[in-house]
Amino acid sequence: MKSNVTLRIKRVYFDQILNGSKKVEYRAVKPFYERLFRDVSSIKTLTLHYQQERKLIADIVSIKRMPLPKEFDNDPDRFDFGNECFAIRVKNVRLIRGRK
Repeated sequence: MKSNVTLRIKRVYFDQILNGSKKVEYRAVKPFYERLFRDVSSIKTLTLHYQQERKLIADIVSIKRMPLPKEFDNDPDRFDFGNECFAIRVKNVRLIRGRK
């Protein structure tokens, strides 16, 4: 299984993770992510990028399937996929490409 997972992310969330104000990235519970996160114990790092121009890498603290947080109840643009999500908690975030 992979020890690193790479995901695309919107710039606003990329910047929040990079500056430390966002510690958790959420993903839909869909077949793609269910396969990707099947063996969570082997996944050690997460690479995030937007449009390939900036990339960061972070250590994964945990990946958990959970109910969708209440903070997304009034955000129709963010989640359109039901009541559950994967929560990916990260630490030790490092920029590996691009500018801060």
